[in-house]
Amino acid sequence: MRITETPMTRSLESRRKKEKRPLRLAIVNTGGTFSCLPDANGELSPMTDEGMVHDMLYNALGLGDLVKEGLLDIDLVNLKPIDSSQMLDSQREEIIRILGSRYASMDAGILLHGTDTGPKTANACIWPCLFSTRCVETVRNRHITGSSQ
Repeated sequence: MRITETPMTRSLESRRKKEKRPLRLAIVNTGGTFSCLPDANGELSPMTDEGMVHDMLYNALGLGDLVKEGLLDIDLVNLKPIDSSQMLDSQREEIIRILGSRYASMDAGILLHGTDTGPKTANACIWPCLFSTRCVETVRNRHITGSSQ
């Protein structure tokens, strides 16, 4: 199957030729509206099963096609979904630990997070990196994203 040519796919293809491997992307899902589906009553309910999150990323968002084409290699970590307004500092530390353990082997990271405290978590994730030799020596793309209804 051939994927549609877009600026993103051209960039990934160019990168693959240069690096001789796909882009290695870590995706950490913490919950929030982005990882919810409507239930029988139309209310949003978090996807608690990693398979559901995988299907959403690979099928609904089309990342599976990029994986099949050898343009993307995804490392998905699905944490217990939580409303970000209820997130504790200990859970932010877990996010930092997960991203840190994958830092050397990834090219980029995406954190799926609720909007209520996304900036607080982004700040918590950035500060340790600023003082880490590992992060300073190697530039990596890191993104935090959330959505609202």
